Amino acid sequence: GIAGYAQVSALKQYYQKCGAYVLLFDAGDFIQGDPTVSASQGTTAIELMNLAGYDAAALGNHEFDVGDQAVENSWVNARKNRLRYGVYHKLPQLLVSNMFIKYNANGEPISYTSADIRPNDLSTNAFGAGAYAKTGAKNYAIRQVAGYRVGLFALEGEESYGYCKNSDLTRMDCAEVARVYARFLKEEKGCDLVIAISHCGMEEDRATARAQEGFLDVIQNAHDHLAYD
Repeated sequence: GIAGYAQVSALKQYYQKCGAYVLLFDAGDFIQGDPTVSASQGTTAIELMNLAGYDAAALGNHEFDVGDQAVENSWVNARKNRLRYGVYHKLPQLLVSNMFIKYNANGEPISYTSADIRPNDLSTNAFGAGAYAKTGAKNYAIRQVAGYRVGLFALEGEESYGYCKNSDLTRMDCAEVARVYARFLKEEKGCDLVIAISHCGMEEDRATARAQEGFLDVIQNAHDHLAYD
C-alpha cells in the first residue's frame, strides 16, 4: 500500500546514510494491494515507486488483470503525471525479457525459438516495440554501483502468466532466457554482477538457478507471497 512505499523509501535512505549503495526493485504485482493503486490500474504505484527511488521493475500476473493495453496505459500515464507534478527524475525502468510480441503485421502467430532470444534486439519485446511500445520497456538495464557494473533483466513465470487470461502474448522459458541474458551481460557487457528480477515463484526460480552456467549471480524472487526471516 501507500504507507509501504514510504517505509521502503525511508529504509533506502537510512542504508544510504549508513554508507551503503542501494538498488531498489519491484518484482511485479504492484497494481494490487491498495484501493488507490487498483483504481488507477497501477499508475499510482509507478508514481510512488518513482518518488521512493526505485531503479527497476518487472511485471507480475496482476498487471495483466485488465489486459495488455492497461500495462501500457499505466506507464504512459505515470510518465505524463511525473512532469505534471514536477517530478523530474526518471521512472523506474520497466524490464521485460521473456514476453514476446505474439503476432506479425499480418495478424499471424510468430513462432519463436531459442535463437530469437536476443538481448540487443528490442523489436520482439511486447512492451518495448509493436502495439504497446509506448510502455517504454527495455530488455535489460545496467547500473553503475560503487564502481561495479550491475546487469538486470526480468522474468515472467509459467505459473504466473497462466493466470493472465486477459493477456495475449508469447512467454519464453525462464531458464533458457536467463542463460542467454546472464552470459550476454557478463561476457558482452562486462557486468560484474547479474540480477534476474523474477515473478516466477520459488519452484521455477530454483529450476532456473539449476540450469545456469555460472553467469547469473542473484534471482530476486516474487509471486509466492512468502515471508522470510
